[in-house]
Amino acid sequence: MLRKTLWVFCVLILATSALAESDTEGTITVLVTIPPEIKIWFQEDSGQSPPSGGPVIGFSGDVGTDYYRATSDGLIGPYVPTTVTTGTAKDGWVSGYFESKDGAAIWLQSNMDLSGNLTTGGDLDDGFGNTLPTWFTIVVNGYEKTLHIPDPNGFRLGNSMSGTGWVHDGVIPGIGAGGYAGDGDQIGEDVAGPVIPICFGNQAFYPNQDAFRMSTASGSTFDMDSPIGPGRMKFQARCLRSGLHDVAGPYTTTITVTFTTGP
Repeated sequence: MLRKTLWVFCVLILATSALAESDTEGTITVLVTIPPEIKIWFQEDSGQSPPSGGPVIGFSGDVGTDYYRATSDGLIGPYVPTTVTTGTAKDGWVSGYFESKDGAAIWLQSNMDLSGNLTTGGDLDDGFGNTLPTWFTIVVNGYEKTLHIPDPNGFRLGNSMSGTGWVHDGVIPGIGAGGYAGDGDQIGEDVAGPVIPICFGNQAFYPNQDAFRMSTASGSTFDMDSPIGPGRMKFQARCLRSGLHDVAGPYTTTITVTFTTGP
């Protein structure tokens, strides 16, 4: 009987020793790594892929397809569709500011910060030293991927100063409110202005859109914090026509946009 009691006593001692070594608290780590996803697609205004060399912004020779503002009004305010009386940007005798209805688009969606740099080929040039004063504008369009329609909230930017994180929808001038990017110091300038940054966020939208002078816009930059988009940045061009003072011939220039990751 005594031997059996001692055996039970030994078992109890072993059990007590095991409890003393148990964990009473622990931290479990949950981990997920999200890979970087950046979508940058240069497109024609129609959304189609551009031909070799990139998208083209063209001034149309058809009445009613470009936009117009009288010379005396400068660059400030809305443009209206061209009419029979105002002519088109391609007419030899017209004077005034014209904005292309056609544009070039960049589709953007990124879960990483993006910085951008913009350079231009200067004013429209015919290759023989003759130029036309030239500007560009930027329209920012949001997109709703589930419903496949323009997003009523606009273009998503992580660093938007609007407080909501959205830049307002951008549409073609003359149709409704649009989101333009820029610095108000250059609004309405007919001459070369300072090199300025291109900003996004709490900007003044259409009809007070900004026009960036092509001869001085090189070196302009923009900084976008993730999440970015989905949506498009649409570039449109403007030029000042001065009737028969403008030498006949084809005029061209370029806009080059380069994106890098990070601030």
